[in-house]
Amino acid sequence: MGSFEVWQKWLFTAGVLIAVIGVVLALSSGTFLVSAFNKLAFQAFWEGREIPEEAIALALALALALWFAIYTFFSIY
Repeated sequence: MGSFEVWQKWLFTAGVLIAVIGVVLALSSGTFLVSAFNKLAFQAFWEGREIPEEAIALALALALALWFAIYTFFSIY
């Protein structure tokens, strides 16, 4: 196996892990599992604005899904 194939598989695996993390964040947005993350994200990105928590979770999950798509594209091509 060449060096490129190792990096290609690593990049694809990293993309899959990021996608899984995004799904977990989206599905558990209102639970104690991600409350610390939500609090930090609210302060950093949406300070003082009244935005539904579901909308924020969706935006973060979509951002991670986009990273997965980019990682997959780069790992294949």
